[in-house]
Amino acid sequence: MALTLGLAAPLPALAQDGDTSGAAAPVGAWLVQTIEGAPTDAGVETTLVITPGGRASGTGGCNRFNAEAMIDGEQIHFGQAMATRMACQEAAMRQEAGFFAALSNITAWRVLEDGRLELTDAVGQAVLTLTRGQSA
Repeated sequence: MALTLGLAAPLPALAQDGDTSGAAAPVGAWLVQTIEGAPTDAGVETTLVITPGGRASGTGGCNRFNAEAMIDGEQIHFGQAMATRMACQEAAMRQEAGFFAALSNITAWRVLEDGRLELTDAVGQAVLTLTRGQSA
């Protein structure tokens, strides 16, 4: 009788509040909950998908966008977003403008204890807070 043993590598744990050591990069689909501390409009969905290949995409609230996502440890920077140019209701356009402006201020990321992703500026202030979402 042969005995077969399997080896399993441990999965990386999510970082505790503010601690990104050993945490998996913020790759995946996310739903934006706050922009610059203000909650998003309940009727307007803003999404962010970050790929392992260094791309970001999603919806700003009205238009679809694509951008470069440069991740180095706990640092993250987004390139200039290229978006479609549809006109939408005022609330969606306002939220989208805030989202695109916020992307340019992001310099770091951290996963909070409750699993939310927080993207922060150079002084550590939350710029975007996101929850796991569905891939588009």
